[in-house]
This record gives sequence, C-alpha cells and structure tokens, in this order.
Amino acid sequence: MKYLLLLFLLSPLGLCAQTDSLGSAADTLARIPFIAYWSTGDVYKFDVQKIDIRTKNGAETKNDTSSYTGVFEVMDSTETDYRIKWSFEGSSPLAGALDKSMISALNDAEIYEVIYVTDELGTFRQIENMEELQRSAGKTIEALLAGPLKEMPDSARMMMEPLLRSMTTPAFIESNLLPELKLLHYPYGVEFVEGDTITYEEEIPNPFGGNSMQATSTLYVDSLDVADDFIHLKQFMNMDESDVTELLRGVFESMGMKQEKPREVINEAIFKIRNDNDYYFYYYPGIPIYIDYFREIETKIDGDEGSRIIRTLIEWVE
Repeated sequence: MKYLLLLFLLSPLGLCAQTDSLGSAADTLARIPFIAYWSTGDVYKFDVQKIDIRTKNGAETKNDTSSYTGVFEVMDSTETDYRIKWSFEGSSPLAGALDKSMISALNDAEIYEVIYVTDELGTFRQIENMEELQRSAGKTIEALLAGPLKEMPDSARMMMEPLLRSMTTPAFIESNLLPELKLLHYPYGVEFVEGDTITYEEEIPNPFGGNSMQATSTLYVDSLDVADDFIHLKQFMNMDESDVTELLRGVFESMGMKQEKPREVINEAIFKIRNDNDYYFYYYPGIPIYIDYFREIETKIDGDEGSRIIRTLIEWVE
C-alpha cells in the first residue's frame, strides 16, 4: 500500500468554509457589510486555473495545470435568495480533478453547468442539480474502474472501489470537484471591520461522510478603498491534525484495511494542512476580482515524506 495516497485523500478537506458565524467585531475605522447586489440577467466571466504539484522524498512527482472559463449568470433574484447558473467554457472541472492519464475516461460524463442558490446576502446554500452532477461523477468512476484502473490487482481494486464510490457524495462534489463556487461566495453575509483580525474555530465537512473536523482560521482586511468599493481579505487556516488522522483511519477501514499495521502507521504519521488565501473583491455590487486559494499539505508516514500544493486562481475577465 502506498501511503502517499494520503495526499490525494487530504486534498478535498474543507477547501472553503464560509464564515457565516463570525458576526461583526468592535468599531474601528470602517465597517464593510458584504451583501450581494445582483440583478436578474447579470453575467460575469472568470478565468479559473487549477494547479496541482506533488513531491515524494524531495522529488517532484506531478506538476499539472488545468483551466477553463466560468460564466456566472444570475437566473433569478428574489427577496430571499438568488438563483445562479455557473457554466463552463473549455474543459470541464472534472478534468482538472483527475490525472491527465485518466481524462479519456470522462467521455459523456462531463459537467457543463451547475445551478445553485444563495440566500439574500449572497451566501452559498446548495446546488439544485446535484443529482445530475452525482450521475456524471458516477459515470466517471465507472469508466475509471472499467478503464485505467482495470489492470490493478484485485486486492488493490477492492480497496479503492468503496473510496471511489464515496466521491459521488454532495460534500465531496462541492469541496473537491467544484470548490470555486464556495470561493466565489466566501465573504458574503459577514460584516468586515478595517483594522481587526478575527481568529475563529470552524467546522470542516468530512467529504467522505462522518464527523466534521476542526480548523483554526485567521481573517483580516489587508487593504480597503471605500471610494472604489474595493477590499482585499487575507485568510489563514490550520487543520486540526488529530481530526485528520481520525478521518484517514476511517477511510482506510472503509477500504478494508483494518489490520494493526495500517492503524499503527497512521497513528505515528505526521499530517500538516494549511491554507493561505487571498480574496480581492468589489464589495459593491459584489464582484470577485481575483481569488488565490493556496493549500499546502505535508505528510511524513512509514518512512516517506510527501508534499502537495493545491492552488485555485479565479480572475474576473468580463
């Protein structure tokens, strides 16, 4: 068993958790309520780039980049919510989530649009066409099992199959295949205060089901231009290592690895996950200018050291 598979398992953990529960801080120089002022028919285009770099024992093993153009369209606006269509020009986001050697398995399982709703403030709520996305993800997994993964030894295939099927869950799809949606809506519903640093605990959904995990985040206004309705937010996050260990233990048990050796290896391993994210917005009417999501994962397990950098760049182009 190659334990650096953990770098793959760790990638979808809490790509973004919105800060609904932060509230506002003490009065200082300026208070910026982040509220969406969109209208039916509004359309914005964004370049989305996803970067995945991995190393094992100091040597680079992967350096992939994928990109597409995302179209954000307000389909409906009411007093209580917004209905949004996020469609794709170019490669599907599924392609960016897979190794290049597996792209041919996509076939007719591509995703071309996502319909979702927010509340009246612009806070992400749920994907409406989730069943369609789950079917697409399921087709991709079946194609992988019948194609690139068919030659795996039976024992390895039996371990991987339940893990792959868990990737059709709504939590996994939102956090791993479509993380950009929550990134686009990250600040909404919060009142930011210039000059304040907010440190808070947040719960990160478990993409494979089970208990959520804890993370400590720090958020502050790095720069503000009230005249231009511009704000730059910085966010740092560190995941609780014991929660990550518990998640991985559960994943390996679901793969049938209940022997003492895997449990012992995981218990002695070191996992570090940190985020360093930048959000540049026009807070009125609510347009992301540039988002730089940066995650670094470090593992030390069973004699191997590994690292992974996951980066998502979103830039408003039209």
